[in-house]
Amino acid sequence: MDDVLIRFKKEVGELGAHIDFLEEIQNQILNTSSLYVYVQSREKRQIDYKSLIISIYGLVENYVAQLVKSYLTNIRSEVPDYSYLKDRIKESHFAKSIVLASAIQQGKFNKFNHLNKEDVIHNLNGCITNQPDCVINYDAFVMQTGNLTHNKICELFRLLDIDLISMLKKSDIFSASATSANVFNTLDDLVDRRNEVAHGAEFDLLGLTELRPILNFVDVYFDEVYKVVSSDLAMEVREIRKSKCVEVNELLGDKDNGQVVFELFSTKLVGFYNAPPNSLVVGKAFIVQRSDGTLEDVIVEEVQVHEGIGVSVKLNKSITRNNKIFLEKDVFI
Repeated sequence: MDDVLIRFKKEVGELGAHIDFLEEIQNQILNTSSLYVYVQSREKRQIDYKSLIISIYGLVENYVAQLVKSYLTNIRSEVPDYSYLKDRIKESHFAKSIVLASAIQQGKFNKFNHLNKEDVIHNLNGCITNQPDCVINYDAFVMQTGNLTHNKICELFRLLDIDLISMLKKSDIFSASATSANVFNTLDDLVDRRNEVAHGAEFDLLGLTELRPILNFVDVYFDEVYKVVSSDLAMEVREIRKSKCVEVNELLGDKDNGQVVFELFSTKLVGFYNAPPNSLVVGKAFIVQRSDGTLEDVIVEEVQVHEGIGVSVKLNKSITRNNKIFLEKDVFI
C-alpha cells in the first residue's frame, strides 16, 4: 500500500507548491502593472478558492478509494483462499456486489461504465464457491452516496472491519482533542465548501493563507488513516501466516521425545530442541503472540546449530515466557 501514500504525498506537495506560486504572483505584481487590479480582485480570489477547494477534496475522495482497494488487493494476495478473509469483508462483498450490479444495470454511476453486471455476478459467484482464482469486486467497496465526510469515510472502512473512529482517536495527532465531537470538523467543512462550489451556492470566501491549513489537515488526516489501515493489514497478514503455523511448546520435561520445543535462555536468546538444522536461518521471521493477543514478527539475527540437539537463535526483539511462538509447519516435519 506504500505506493498509494507516495502518490498522495506527491499530489499534496504539488498543491502546496501551487499555493506558493499563487502567493508569489500576488506579492510580485506591482501596482503599476496592468494585471494588478485583477490579481487583487475578488474574481481572481474566487477562481483560486474554487479550484483549490475542489482539488483538495478530490485528494480525499480519490485516495481514500485507492487505499480501500489497495488494502483488499494486498489481503487477497496473501490469503490461500477466499474463506480466510474476515467475515465482515465477505459479508460486505456479497451485499455491495449486488448493489453494484444493480447500479450498473440502471446506469447510475458513470465511473462504473467500464464494468458489466455479468462480470460482477461471475466474480461474486467465484468467491462464494471459493474458486482458487476468484476475483473480488473491488469497486463494490468504494460505492458511496454523498461526499466523503469523516463519518462516511469511517463507514467505508467499517466494510473492511476496521474501526477507524476509535483508532484515530487513539492516535498521537488526534488524541489531545479526541473528546471533542468536532475534532474532524475541518474535513467536514471542506465537504460543505466543495458542495457549495459545485452547486453554485453562496460561500464564505477563504484566502490562500486560510486554504493552506485545510490542505495541511487533509495531509495529516490521510497519514493517520493510512497508519491505521496499514497496521490492520500487517496484523491480518500475520493472522493468515499464523494459521499456517504450529505453536511451539516451551520445554517443560523431556526434550528427547523428538518434538520441537523451545527453551528461553534470555529475552533474546532461544533454543529450539529437535528443530532441523536449516529450519531457522538468519533473516527468517517467525510469529510471536504477546500476552495481549498482539502478533509480531520476530527476526532471527544469529543462528548456532547444535548437531543432534537443535538450533539456538538470537532475536531482534525480546520475548517472555508468557508469549507464544509459532513456527511454519515444515519445521515439524
